[in-house]
Amino acid sequence: MQEPEIVADFGDLNGEAPVWDPDTATLYWTDCVGFKFCRFQAGKSEVLRTGIEVTGFALNHGGGFVIANTKGIWFWDGAENLKLIAAQVDGAVCQMNDAAADPMGRFLAGSCFYEPTNDYKLGCCFRVETDGIACVLEYGFSLAHGVGFSPAARELLRTHPAHPHISRTHSDVLTGTVRNST
Repeated sequence: MQEPEIVADFGDLNGEAPVWDPDTATLYWTDCVGFKFCRFQAGKSEVLRTGIEVTGFALNHGGGFVIANTKGIWFWDGAENLKLIAAQVDGAVCQMNDAAADPMGRFLAGSCFYEPTNDYKLGCCFRVETDGIACVLEYGFSLAHGVGFSPAARELLRTHPAHPHISRTHSDVLTGTVRNST
């Protein structure tokens, strides 16, 4: 077994949300607390941008990224330009925690209002179509974390850091709809 090696040490406060781009052999990740967005490519690590809060993201098919943060869902060109996609959808506030792209390129992100010591409102799962149209996909999340898909993409998966449970929602890959959370 190969010994692990450190490929980047930027003093991340909360390094998370790793995304692998197989086309460019690049690993991207975010330090959502330290407001940094980083990459590792061809043996070189670098901070691409500081001062940007990214709690979850996905590669955008046309270049750049779709990102989620506590202020909404955004398109980021990968350089300087941020464009707001949605701060709220159908009255639901996009205070986002984590995100992932489905196999068809749609962006799914979960909102978070979690307060461990207080009552809090439940969040939602949002879907952004490849044309930038956002909708609420599912209501009633306490905290969307570790958002991803089963290997065949038939289930949307998410965890909650305070509960040792993986929530599963049946997912229709062709339509992007979900049903029957467990």
